[in-house]
Amino acid sequence: CISIVEKHLDNPEFNISTFSREIGMSHPSLYKKIKAVSGLTVNVFIRYLRLRKASELLINSDKTIVEITYITGFNDVRYFREQFYKLFQMNPSDYIKRYRKVLSHRPAEEEDH
Repeated sequence: CISIVEKHLDNPEFNISTFSREIGMSHPSLYKKIKAVSGLTVNVFIRYLRLRKASELLINSDKTIVEITYITGFNDVRYFREQFYKLFQMNPSDYIKRYRKVLSHRPAEEEDH
């Protein structure tokens, strides 16, 4: 399930019908399976995986919040921020300030030693 969602992560049109078709289950069967395993509905499960990937990108890349919004399949930055806050109890910019590693290259003279 996770790999199917991750394959379509940047596609805002990815939905339950596509998910059901790719995994080879009916919509009701997929819903029951996801709910039993994760406790989440299919839509919430998809959104959770998108937000989890967004959090990784916020920490491990120098991409902007807007870029990450679209990379993870959200069409609306405001909606992305709202959902991110619901999951992580902080907005994406505060998350970056708290967790992003400094992504810089070492000076050339350090590499020679």
